[in-house]
Amino acid sequence: MKADLRLSIKDFRHGKTLRIGLTRKAFSNRQFFVRMNGERWPASGQPVTLTRLLTGVRQALVRAL
Repeated sequence: MKADLRLSIKDFRHGKTLRIGLTRKAFSNRQFFVRMNGERWPASGQPVTLTRLLTGVRQALVRAL
């Protein structure tokens, strides 16, 4: 299935790229199935909102610093 929205975040400090693909959940405007670097996120595979996705990315970036 092709992603409805694709994001790419580059980490120049570590030389890595995070690829995020969002696929809309059927009959829902606010929830998405998320794939990060080709793997489901969260591991349970449940759909998440954009707020939860951005919070998770932000927390991961803070932990990495």
